[in-house]
Amino acid sequence: GCPLLETLDIRRCYNLDLSGSLRKRCLEQIKDVQLPIQYHSEEYEYGDDYATYHDSLIDGESYYPYD
Repeated sequence: GCPLLETLDIRRCYNLDLSGSLRKRCLEQIKDVQLPIQYHSEEYEYGDDYATYHDSLIDGESYYPYD
């Protein structure tokens, strides 16, 4: 590792597995750690009018979320 590392910003690194001892070590050994926020889509309720890029491909329409 890097024993002199003081700052680590990985907020935009979303495919990391920081469970268990790795997360603990980062938080204990680095002064300023910015971890990614974990969003779980199953916890968010989308409205009936919510469209996704994938939906537009299936429907054959062009995707533009701000119509």
